[in-house]
Amino acid sequence: MNLLKKLKDWTKNDAWEELAIDIGGKHIQSAWGTPDALLLDYKNWRLKITNHAVGHKPASIMIRVPFKTESSFNFNIYREGLIAMIGKTFGMQDIVIGDHEFDRQFIIKSNKESQIKKFLDSEELKRKIEDLDDCNILIAKESYSIDNYTPKGVKHLVFRSEFGFSGLHQIKPLTEIFKLILDRLVELNIASDEKVDFEYS
Repeated sequence: MNLLKKLKDWTKNDAWEELAIDIGGKHIQSAWGTPDALLLDYKNWRLKITNHAVGHKPASIMIRVPFKTESSFNFNIYREGLIAMIGKTFGMQDIVIGDHEFDRQFIIKSNKESQIKKFLDSEELKRKIEDLDDCNILIAKESYSIDNYTPKGVKHLVFRSEFGFSGLHQIKPLTEIFKLILDRLVELNIASDEKVDFEYS
């Protein structure tokens, strides 16, 4: 079955159910006041994927995963022309990593220039990010859940589409990018691979 042909109306339950099977996750159907969600376990981490539709605006997507860290390292990577997440980039500066094609396509902000360059010293990760239609990936202190308090020593890896999303077919590549990023953060001793006692509402 061709998933792309079924995703014109990508908030339908059958599309979410099929995607859950495709990525090896679990579909949580929307309830009053909450959007549809997918849960995906990877090693000791749990990714939560939610969609949000407001009025007649295109539905947007958010992917979040909490991870343990003692590092102050933050970053925000988004496509040229996309508005950064206002209020989340304080203390960070624009970084040029020296990869002409990647630097041309993306704005890279971080509070630690040497660490973001090491972090992006992965051809596989950069090429997968370049393949995305929509990209706004960051490390955040906030959980983006009204009733969730983030405990000390925990941050969140977040993808957020502010102005609509091109389709559910982008979610599977995004989950693969999240896996690469989490492993990369552990490899660079920025994050711990320990289980986080935190659940998004």
